[in-house]
Amino acid sequence: MNLRFKLLIFAIILCFANADLWTFQSFIKASDDIEVTYERECIKLFLNGFEANDILELEFFGEGDLQFYGKKGFEVFSFSEKSCSRVLKLSKSSIGFLPEKIVIPIKGFYLYSAFVNKNSFDKSIPVADIGQIIFSKLENDRVFNVYRWNLEPSVIIFDTRDYKTQSRFFKRLAFFIEKSGYTGKLCSNRELAKDRGWKAHDYRAEDLALFFNLAKEQNFRLNEEEIILQNILVDAGVIKKSFCNFSNCSHFHFTSGEGAVLSVSREAFDNYRYRLLTHECLHGLFFTNKSFRRGIIEQYNNLSENEKRIWKLILADKDYDSSNPVLMANEAMAYNLQQPEVEIKGYFNAYLIDKLCKDYPEEKSFIESFMKENQDFFIENARVLNKILFQTTGYDAYELVSFKPAKLEDWWFRFF
Repeated sequence: MNLRFKLLIFAIILCFANADLWTFQSFIKASDDIEVTYERECIKLFLNGFEANDILELEFFGEGDLQFYGKKGFEVFSFSEKSCSRVLKLSKSSIGFLPEKIVIPIKGFYLYSAFVNKNSFDKSIPVADIGQIIFSKLENDRVFNVYRWNLEPSVIIFDTRDYKTQSRFFKRLAFFIEKSGYTGKLCSNRELAKDRGWKAHDYRAEDLALFFNLAKEQNFRLNEEEIILQNILVDAGVIKKSFCNFSNCSHFHFTSGEGAVLSVSREAFDNYRYRLLTHECLHGLFFTNKSFRRGIIEQYNNLSENEKRIWKLILADKDYDSSNPVLMANEAMAYNLQQPEVEIKGYFNAYLIDKLCKDYPEEKSFIESFMKENQDFFIENARVLNKILFQTTGYDAYELVSFKPAKLEDWWFRFF
């Protein structure tokens, strides 16, 4: 075998060994202000003049730890998307500083494009992953951030500085829409001063339109935050202003648009915020995906009377209106899927069931008998619900997050 032939064979082997890298390079698209350099085990992106109001858009597939470098910081974030390519939009608040360089691994991670949108942060509601929302920072003196959820952009997410701020936005909505004994009623702040609100919120477009219409009809005084909420929802298309048909007519009423609104607070610890926001985003999918909603309601309706009874006890104990079967189906789904399967028995079989027996002593015999005969009920129910979720949306309840600091260990996501 002559030397020329040996060199040819060696070159072919080398091509195959680096096929992923060569293929990867050929598909990367980048904006003019991003310089891309290729090395054997990584790709480097150099961001020229990335500013506070800019948005970095990365379309990717796979899993990998990306290193972000800037004059005021260094951070490693884990990215994960196993089902399809995903566009992740990053800002200064989600990274923590202005990035100048990003180091991207080649193995197992595929970057299709990288673009910088200049000065776009304040012009529209930014799209964000659950992980970005949890780990982002409030800029300067802001008391809340607003996002569109990247998996369902019609879902608007408020992230407030504390529970007090969140309550000014959403507490009266909670009682109007979901709280047992209050649904359909407009209550003053004084009336509800001693009552407990939610630690996180979720409301569909139809109920939001009802609330604001009734407030308008009754000249009910809204909080400043509720007026801000109303305007944001109108601008986002979640609710709409419908004007009368007469010329120069200024009268209008609200109608439902597309989407829903969710909220969490920064007063909670980050790992609890993650649990709460996962719960609320599952509600967001219930509100916006008809097939998912239909499947969840059908699954709840097919439960035995005793299975429904245990759910009604659990949810009534949390102050939900247990006479509303759609609300029961929606909440049962979110509570069952909000935590990993390994935590379900700790949360339901131990913590919640023990609490139910104390809060409803007259039901203790039924509760203990049900759990003795159905020890795996909540795990099996979660598997059915997650299957419905995947079949109707393509998402797995335990993989809704694509972005998180790489230093987080698995225990961070667990409570029980």
